[in-house]
Amino acid sequence: MFSDQVNGHSPSPEGRPDRYRWIALSNTTLSMTMATIDASIVIVSMPAIFRGIHLNPLTSGNVTYLLWMIIGYLLVQSVLVVTLAGWATCSAG
Repeated sequence: MFSDQVNGHSPSPEGRPDRYRWIALSNTTLSMTMATIDASIVIVSMPAIFRGIHLNPLTSGNVTYLLWMIIGYLLVQSVLVVTLAGWATCSAG
C-alpha cells in the first residue's frame, strides 16, 4: 500500500479521494441520460401537438413553427435548470 492513500482511495490533486470523482461522473451520466430521454419524449410527442393545433409543420411555410416549438422548449428548460440550481445552492447553504 502507498502511504498517500486514504481508506483505500488515492487522493486527487485537490486532496479529496477519487470516490468523489466517480460520484460526479455517475451524476453527470445519469443527468445526461435523463435529458436525452426527455428530449426524445418531446420529439415523439410533436406530431400529436401539431395535430392538436391543426398545423402541418412539414409544409414549406410551417417549418419555422416546428423549429420555434423545439427551440422554445429547450430555452424554457435551460432557464428553469439554471434558476432552480441557483435556488437550491442558495437554500442549501
